[in-house]
Amino acid sequence: MMCYFTNIDSETVIAVCALVVSVVSIIISVRTLKIQRTHNEKSVKPLGQIILNDYENQITVDIRNVGIGPMILKELSVTNLKGETKDNLIDFIDLEMPDGLTWNDYVKQVKERVVAVGEGIVLIGIDFESIDSPTKDSMNQLDRFRDSLRKTLGDIVVKIRYTGIYENEMQTTERKLDWFKRHFE
Repeated sequence: MMCYFTNIDSETVIAVCALVVSVVSIIISVRTLKIQRTHNEKSVKPLGQIILNDYENQITVDIRNVGIGPMILKELSVTNLKGETKDNLIDFIDLEMPDGLTWNDYVKQVKERVVAVGEGIVLIGIDFESIDSPTKDSMNQLDRFRDSLRKTLGDIVVKIRYTGIYENEMQTTERKLDWFKRHFE
């Protein structure tokens, strides 16, 4: 039996070994790049939360980014008990405000807004101490308005969909605002 490899010179062996090492290096490089990309995506992942503040002097509903990367808001849906859905929270607040009281902050459009790490967007915010020299009658109006606002908010569900900077799979955060109703149970 004849062996074909006996007449191979050392240069051919070196060339074949170099080719094998090159192919293995390319495979390792591609695998390393995939791992690095996955690491990069996870290291800048946003985490959206819907934060409720309910005090005697202030009521707010915020969207906060408590993750470790920018959050790009894709959709906000606000639904009440009747099944009506809107793209903002303020449109569900159909209450007559007492004289001298105004919203500190509210947002009607959040789509495509970017929320930095540790930052947020106030969907609605009202400060009940903004009225100068309140009378007993105005205090009663404020109390009734605060209670009505809490009842209205308590019947709402807020849902946000967002991505990170890599535009990967959308994440969803949903929160029922029934915590505002705890005053009436």
